[in-house]
Amino acid sequence: MKSPLCLEEIVEGMTYRYPRIAITKELRDNHVALYGEDWAGDIWHEVAQKGIVLSHLVISLIGGQAGKKAWLNVLAAKSYECTFYSPVKVGDIIRTDNHIVRITPHKDYQKNYGYVAVVQEIYNQNNCLVYERHVLYLVKRKDVVKEMGIIQITHDSGKQVRL
Repeated sequence: MKSPLCLEEIVEGMTYRYPRIAITKELRDNHVALYGEDWAGDIWHEVAQKGIVLSHLVISLIGGQAGKKAWLNVLAAKSYECTFYSPVKVGDIIRTDNHIVRITPHKDYQKNYGYVAVVQEIYNQNNCLVYERHVLYLVKRKDVVKEMGIIQITHDSGKQVRL
């Protein structure tokens, strides 16, 4: 992809797939060294022996891919909700499918962004859904120019909106 997509270039139903990531022991250990275990009490010994990966590591990996791949011209993540269906373990290979479910232009045409709701589905190597995240991004619009009381929105339709 040449450059990140702006609001006007995105279509509901569009899907973008991130490359697969192999979950290694080193990846898990480095995350734990930075942030610690997030398991209560003595359960963390059993979890570590089973190689279960912390939820925050999965969230960080997906967020990092979003930043590195930059498929959307994201200004910020406004909100997100996560659901874990099955543990991610050392040795798993995960992939993320991003689905555009809703696009909402900002009500104020002078704003340089709109809202894009994305469902991120994370699957393991067995094609089982292990994690789902619903994210609301603020996505940059194409250049907006204000001239003599007219807001010119530069996009494929060439529409002009008078304020």
